[in-house]
Amino acid sequence: MDITDTVLTIAGVTATVVLGIYAIILAVRYSRQTGISYLEDTCLALFDDITQGITDLDIRFKNSPISKKIVIVQGYFFNTGRLDISTDMVEKPLRLVVPEGYNWIDCQITNASKDLEVHIAKFSNNIVEFNIGMLKIREFFKFSALVTVPSGDVKSEKVKIISPNIKFRQALSFDHRIKDMRNIKMIRLVELQSGSFSPIKSGSYSDPIFLRIVRNLYRNNSIVYGIIFILASIGLYFLLIKSISKSLEYEITGPEELPILVHTLVEDNQIVLLNEGGYRKKISLKNFDDLQKRTVLKSPDLVYGTIFLAIYAGVGIISLLACSIRYILSRKYRFILHVVQS
Repeated sequence: MDITDTVLTIAGVTATVVLGIYAIILAVRYSRQTGISYLEDTCLALFDDITQGITDLDIRFKNSPISKKIVIVQGYFFNTGRLDISTDMVEKPLRLVVPEGYNWIDCQITNASKDLEVHIAKFSNNIVEFNIGMLKIREFFKFSALVTVPSGDVKSEKVKIISPNIKFRQALSFDHRIKDMRNIKMIRLVELQSGSFSPIKSGSYSDPIFLRIVRNLYRNNSIVYGIIFILASIGLYFLLIKSISKSLEYEITGPEELPILVHTLVEDNQIVLLNEGGYRKKISLKNFDDLQKRTVLKSPDLVYGTIFLAIYAGVGIISLLACSIRYILSRKYRFILHVVQS
């Protein structure tokens, strides 16, 4: 196989792998087209985060004193899917649910997309239910709520004190029965602003090393590293080709009158004919000159070098592929950030 065939083979295999992976991504991405994302804008413990250090402060709601375990919540719901969510797709409306011991105090719709009709349909200690009209693609609504968080029993001094807002965040869940939609994805505004939010799950160290590599490349957004790896592999490949010179071999008549390829060595002023098949014959220089032979220019064996450089280029391709996945999956989250900050 000459150099051109080798390069074309590597390019063909690489293109097949890349297109295959991309096809899988598209299949997974478009297999479920209904989706809602929840963006946590604010989740603050009123006394711990806002009024800390202010003594003798009395806070009332509707002329009644409220608990020091109260949390202020502001959040958005976005249609981040690829279908409008109509009322006939909703068997059970979207609900905010907290466990027993928690208590919703108030909830109001504070913002919504133009022409979107949404209001609080049901309000109880543990449930806030939203009545939403047609939620079109990229439409949203925002709510603000107050909720009290149970104190909990501290049985030991070694038990870590958890802030009320963290307890609420861990306890909050969503309930719904909307056609062709799974769990609602939860995002925090600070994660979007810092760029640390990842639609790909974190996984664990028990995952295969390949998945961990791809996940890390995805999070690091390593497009520069990908380009460097690919360019370096191409440069090293052609450097390898030029650094290894071709050699001369001779086609002669071997055992059983069959043609064989041999190369030569000089030993004791005689020519040694040998090949990798174990053939070895020592003849004089005159006999070598008189020998019926055909000169063959042999290219160096670049199989192992090619495999190594193909792996090197593969890392770069995976890096670029990971960045492409990141861009595709993060488009809707960049849109969310744009809406919130505008």
